[in-house]
Order: sequence, then structure tokens, then C-alpha cells
Amino acid sequence: MKKKFFEEVFGRQEETVKFFGLVDSDFEEEFDVRLDSLKESWMEREAKLGCSLPMTFYEWFKNEKVSNSRKQLKLKNLQKGVINQSNNQSINQSLNQSIRQSANQSTNRSIH
Repeated sequence: MKKKFFEEVFGRQEETVKFFGLVDSDFEEEFDVRLDSLKESWMEREAKLGCSLPMTFYEWFKNEKVSNSRKQLKLKNLQKGVINQSNNQSINQSLNQSIRQSANQSTNRSIH
């Protein structure tokens, strides 16, 4: 049963297929929706196991792990933003270089 909780949080891979977990969320809203969708199944799973802990796994995860997960999500999005910004700058530089080369070629043809 621990494996099932682990896979739902961290995802799993079967050969070349990646099954995304909660931590693969790209946005806080997506993370919250995924977490809420897991609540019922987590509580049912614990009930079947006869767990009598003062706090359910869902409550523990929400209280102890969500803030850390959100920090990681913000860091992941920040890193994506830096990468995207870098890629956009590279694309813009390439486009500008192509435009300049085309303009220079046109100018050279009209001079001759």
C-alpha cells in the first residue's frame, strides 16, 4: 500500500511511459486539484487497512508537505521561466541575425 501512496505523489514509470504524480503539477491550482482528487481514495485505503492514527495520510500530507511542495513547484516554474526566457532570447537573436543578413543581401544586390 505504501507503494501506491508513493506513486500517486511522485509518479511512476513503466518502460517508456511516465505516469505523472502530484509533484509533476505545473501550477498550484493543478496541484490543489490533484491533491483534492486523491483525498477520498487515500482515506478509503486507510480505512480498509484499519488505520487508527490520530491524523490521516491526507491530513498529514496537507499539513506537513504541501508548503514544501509548493516551494518546489515555484522553484520549478522559476527555472522553467529562466529556461524559456533564455530560449526566447536565443530565438530572437537568431531571427534578428537572419533579418540583418537578408537586409544586407538586399542592399548588396541593389548596389551592384
